[in-house]
Amino acid sequence: MRLWILGLVVIAALAIIGTAEADVVVDDNNGTWADYGTIGEALADVGSGEYINVYAGTYNENLVVNKTVSIWGNSSSTVIVNGGSGFVTFNVSAANVTLGNMNITSSSFGIHLQWANDSAVYQCMVTDNYRIGIYINDSKRVGVVGCNVSHNGDGIFIRNSTHVEVNESSICRNMRGGGTWNDGIRFDSLVENSTIWGNDIYRNEYGIDLDDPYNNEHYWDILFSNNTIVGSSSNNIFVDKLNRSVFNHNYVIKSGSYGVSISNSRVLSFGWNNIRYCTNYGLQSMDCRNVTFENNSVFYNYGSGVNLIRDDNWSIVRNEFRGNDDYGLRINSPKVNYVYYNNFKENNGVGVQGYNADVASVWDDGVSEGNYWHNSTADPYEMDGNADAEDRYPLSKPVGTSAPEKVAEFGLLLAVSIVAFMAIAIRRKRR
Repeated sequence: MRLWILGLVVIAALAIIGTAEADVVVDDNNGTWADYGTIGEALADVGSGEYINVYAGTYNENLVVNKTVSIWGNSSSTVIVNGGSGFVTFNVSAANVTLGNMNITSSSFGIHLQWANDSAVYQCMVTDNYRIGIYINDSKRVGVVGCNVSHNGDGIFIRNSTHVEVNESSICRNMRGGGTWNDGIRFDSLVENSTIWGNDIYRNEYGIDLDDPYNNEHYWDILFSNNTIVGSSSNNIFVDKLNRSVFNHNYVIKSGSYGVSISNSRVLSFGWNNIRYCTNYGLQSMDCRNVTFENNSVFYNYGSGVNLIRDDNWSIVRNEFRGNDDYGLRINSPKVNYVYYNNFKENNGVGVQGYNADVASVWDDGVSEGNYWHNSTADPYEMDGNADAEDRYPLSKPVGTSAPEKVAEFGLLLAVSIVAFMAIAIRRKRR
């Protein structure tokens, strides 16, 4: 129901924008209905807050947008803005700018948004740019919604920005080699209070990459929800120095290395994710603490399902670990972690399904219930690793877990954000 409501909100808002009367019309054929033959000419003449409607055609331009405007094409399949050998196709340095419904292609940077607060990119194709498709830098409250960002060096690069939303977009095959990392979505330096929601992110080198090897910056308060991240040649998700953030209802499938790799992070929540068919571990964590990992499915990975190294105070509850080639859960930490009400099925062949290198971690609820181990009736259930590591209260029946599904838990929040961005564009066009 929430997704249906969200869809109606988006469709209605886009319909209003698409039918709003343009202040000026651009057509590369210089038709009688057109005010200008190039987007650059229109930008030079229009005032702040005006709306430029771009008709079908190929526009070989490199554009500087330094005033509040809306530039909206008739269709992203027929309105092509080709940056050619230029450095940037759309270089945006003003607040309240809207770019929509265009194919932005063939430069080093497709779109560069810097000091572009309250700006948005809607339903654009951003393709075949050598370095970065969309670069968001030093900006607040920026939205990328319903876009196709593909075949660039890096897809979307977010740096020193807050309240960024990347939603309902396809971000794929960004491996041209011109990007520094060839990521689908990359965070760099300080990024806070942002949302990555409902995207299809596939066949990049890294799907989502939060790593700044040159600075000791941290990332704060990021929501990753309802994304499908598939087929990265390296890690589907790579995270370093992330704090107070949530991963939920994501599908993380078929990576060339780890499904999820996290390190040096604090206060994270993983819930209702599906992590499977990854070449290495489903999830590997190193030096992280205060993490909840609940109601996840971790299936058929070629290493262990989850591997913890020097981690502290994880709560691992009501997950299903199934069919992983190595252990379902492997803990290499002298610190305390809590593991109970989980199902372990068919991991490590017919061998022991859990590994604990130390006795500090607790494999039960501290009272009378531990985990379900499908291949054993032993009581207690002994782990590999430390000779004294055990589940003191193994369960005789599987635990009921919540199956991971893509749901619109944050749909209403997303709808409000989209409507806010749409309202800005509508207000400009009615002036």
